[in-house]
Amino acid sequence: MIKLIASDMDGTLVNGQLEISDENTKAIKVAQKRKILFCIATGRDYREASIPLIEQKITCPIITLNGAHLFDETGETIGLNAIDNKTTHQLWKIFKAKGVYAELMTNQGVFGQDAQKRLHYFIAYIGETMPHLIHQQALEMAHTYLDHFHLHYVEDILEVADREDEDIEILKIFVADDNLETLAQITQEIQATFPELVITSSGAYNIEINHKSAQKGIAVLKLAQKYKIKPEEIMTLGDSLNDVSMLKLAQINVAMENANPEVKKIATHITTSNENSGVAKAIWHILNGEWK
Repeated sequence: MIKLIASDMDGTLVNGQLEISDENTKAIKVAQKRKILFCIATGRDYREASIPLIEQKITCPIITLNGAHLFDETGETIGLNAIDNKTTHQLWKIFKAKGVYAELMTNQGVFGQDAQKRLHYFIAYIGETMPHLIHQQALEMAHTYLDHFHLHYVEDILEVADREDEDIEILKIFVADDNLETLAQITQEIQATFPELVITSSGAYNIEINHKSAQKGIAVLKLAQKYKIKPEEIMTLGDSLNDVSMLKLAQINVAMENANPEVKKIATHITTSNENSGVAKAIWHILNGEWK
C-alpha cells in the first residue's frame, strides 16, 4: 500500500503556465484525505516551489534544490546539505576557463550575473521540452518563468559566496552552455576532482551540481523515515535526469509522457504528460488499487 507520493514539479506537476491543474489538485487532496503523505521534490528553491502550491491551497513537505534543502509541511527546515565555500571557488575557476554561464542557488535566493544569458537558456529549455511552440511563445513563457523565480543579478558571484554576515549556504550550482561537449567536459572534470559532489541535469543544455548527500532520492527516504514509511510504500513521479535517484528508490516509479527517454527506461509506469494532468492520473491508479 502506498503511503507516500513524491512528485517533481516542473515538467511533472505543473503545466507550461507554471500552474497545478485543478485535476492534479483534486487528486492530491483526495490522497491526503486518505492519509497518504504527498510531497514535492524539485530543483526550485522554497519560494519558487511554494507559489503554485499556495495558489491551489496545497500544504505539504517540500524538498528543494534537488534534495539540498528539506522542509516539513509548516515550512521548517528538517534537512540541509550545502557545498562549501572553498569548493565553490574551485568550481568557478573551471566555469570561467570554459566560458559557461553559472549561478548560485542558496538559502538566501538565487544569484546570477547575466539576465540575457539566463533568458537564453530558459528559452532553450522550453524549446527542448515543448518543441511544438514557436519562438515567440517560448520567449513569453521564459519571461513568465523568470518573473516567478526572482533571480538576484550581481556583478561578482563569488562575493555572494564570501558573505559572512548573511549566513549564506550554497545549496546548488546551475551551469548552462550551448555546447554539449563543453558541459560533458566540465562534468568529467568535476566527477574526477570532487567526489563529494553529484551532477544531474534538468535539460540537455544544463548541469546541476549538488553535495552528494543532496539528492532527491536521499531526501525522499529521509522524509519517509520521519513518518515511518517503508521504501516499498513510496510512489515517485518525474520527467528529468535529476529525478532518477528518487525514481529508482520507489516500489512504483512513474515517468511522464513528456519525460526524458532515459527516465522512461527506468520507470515502472508511464502516465500522461504534465499538460494533461499526468500526476492526477497516476494518483487515481493508486487510489483505485490499479497499481500495486
